[in-house]
Amino acid sequence: MSIASAFNSDGGTGTSGGAAAEQGSQDFSSQLNGSKTTFTISESFQAGSLKIYYNGLRQSSAEITETGSGFTISFAAPANGESLIADYLKT
Repeated sequence: MSIASAFNSDGGTGTSGGAAAEQGSQDFSSQLNGSKTTFTISESFQAGSLKIYYNGLRQSSAEITETGSGFTISFAAPANGESLIADYLKT
């Protein structure tokens, strides 16, 4: 295979024909109070793309329940001063 045919028409190596989804991120750290476990994301996101980071550590999908507009966590409610960040693909 020649080098020219290793790239798609967009110059990348993935499949052609579709635009890549834009990455979104939202920091919920200012909302943490030791009792809140349900959070709403301000943008529409692709189902199944949600990744939650608690104090910098990515949480497993078993600890997160996606809702239509956000997520609920199943671990202890984060306290003030801790960090909770959601990464996702925008729709």
